[in-house]
Amino acid sequence: MIVPFLILALLSFPAQVNPQHQVAAGYRISGVVVDAVTNGPVPRAQVTISLGNDATTTTAGDDGRFVFAGLQPGKYVLNATAPGYVHEGYNQHGAFFVGIAVGDGRDSEHLVFRLHPQAVIHGRVMDERGEAVRGAQVLLIASDFTRGGGAKFVRAQMLTNDLGVYRFAHLLPGKYYLAVQA
Repeated sequence: MIVPFLILALLSFPAQVNPQHQVAAGYRISGVVVDAVTNGPVPRAQVTISLGNDATTTTAGDDGRFVFAGLQPGKYVLNATAPGYVHEGYNQHGAFFVGIAVGDGRDSEHLVFRLHPQAVIHGRVMDERGEAVRGAQVLLIASDFTRGGGAKFVRAQMLTNDLGVYRFAHLLPGKYYLAVQA
């Protein structure tokens, strides 16, 4: 009779919660989005964090500052974009970028996200008489350093319009080659 009473008594007391465990669900990722060229803030940038299949997006303030609060410990992927800027990952270099570790002893609240302005390549294809070439195929070729050796690959392609004009936008700054077939 004493054993059932003791079990019932233990079950009726509220569980004690370790204050450190309460804080664990309150981690933050915060920082500022700046232009990689001017170091000025990028107002209203769209910043996204993801952990596994869960993603959350916020809009940075006019000062470029962003905050994600109430986060669980883990390694988050952080991406950002804004009009006139490339969509990229935090500290992205080629196809690689840095994940943000959130948890005890990790500083995830003083991030500086350097966002690169979009590059544009445009031009006009003309024949030997100086006339526009309509429907010429233009290939944009880039180097892929992620596989080693800087292998070249076709990044994009398009046909010139009736004025012989082509335009490739939303490009990361870098070195590109063009090939034209008319």
